[in-house]
Amino acid sequence: MSMPIRGIAALVLACSGLVAFPANAGKGGPGTPPVVTPATATFVGRHDNSAYAGINWNFGVRSGATAVLGYRAARVSANEHVSGGKAEFTWVLSGGPVGPAEFRVKALSGRRDFQGELGLGYSFRESAFLFNVGAQGAYANLAFDLMIDKGWMGSVGLNSLGRVDHPDVIWFCPAGSTMDTANLTCTTPGTPGGGGN
Repeated sequence: MSMPIRGIAALVLACSGLVAFPANAGKGGPGTPPVVTPATATFVGRHDNSAYAGINWNFGVRSGATAVLGYRAARVSANEHVSGGKAEFTWVLSGGPVGPAEFRVKALSGRRDFQGELGLGYSFRESAFLFNVGAQGAYANLAFDLMIDKGWMGSVGLNSLGRVDHPDVIWFCPAGSTMDTANLTCTTPGTPGGGGN
């Protein structure tokens, strides 16, 4: 085959390829399906404030029972550390004339199921200022008062304070995905497959 004929043949083949290429354009591979993954949880602090009532049994400077009314303001952090304070008033039920007993203000610190307490107060019955140290668990407490110039008074009691509430939980999904709040899953859209006419 002469050189001119070979050149013409090569040109024809090249043009054939250019003509065929658009016919195959857009015929890509298959797409990918949506991807479902669990949602991610993050914990954030919250407040747990509540009034409470209870009964204490006292021993020491005064023996007998006292009724307790109070208010607890507590904050639980994301790692379940608890801090806050309490204010409470007690009323003598037995072991002496019925009437006002003590008023206390306390700071508290600990975990959800147990907090130590440290506070100050005043005893109406003993006419004395006092220092208080104690502990609060779920529905139970133990405390000691040092009454200035009067001595010690201990108490054990039951009250309506359960465990401090758990931190709030916030669920989220990665950007570009949607959340199924019923199942707490995230759906990331798949990619469509290629196609042509």
